[in-house]
Amino acid sequence: MTFALSFASGDACQIRFQRGLLLSAVLLICWAATPLATPPAGAHAASSASETDPTRSLSRGILDDTIAMMIRDLEAPQPDYRKFLKEYGPPDIVSDAEAAGDLDQAAEMFRRRVAKTTLDLLKHIRTQKPVSKTDTEVAYDVKDQPRPDNMEEKMGFTKIRGKWYMN
Repeated sequence: MTFALSFASGDACQIRFQRGLLLSAVLLICWAATPLATPPAGAHAASSASETDPTRSLSRGILDDTIAMMIRDLEAPQPDYRKFLKEYGPPDIVSDAEAAGDLDQAAEMFRRRVAKTTLDLLKHIRTQKPVSKTDTEVAYDVKDQPRPDNMEEKMGFTKIRGKWYMN
């Protein structure tokens, strides 16, 4: 089954389903809505230790570090969007897209449609308090930030097997 999405910019893309699985919808890879818990009292966005100690290695197990790595990868002179999606997209969705041969198409859609917005939102949230936070799920409010009309109002991350991924 295939259906089309239209964007406020006038762009359009097709999303393909196979065996009931969403395979190439990079927008859902990046912006799936996940119900998250209320943040604990006093929760705030902490600066990564790597920002205060430049000799410390970044860790995918620390959300602030993961956000810093994502920003670094998207700001590279020649960003590798396929690698970016494989590294930071939800593993189950990425592996389904890869198995179906749709990961290259998803990476190209990401590059054309949301890479710049994703970078801008990542830069914004690294100084913000999360609106919800648990040990394995964190969400930031981005409703007041420029983004395509169909993009969620929250940017979420989930910790899977010790690493943080975009929802």
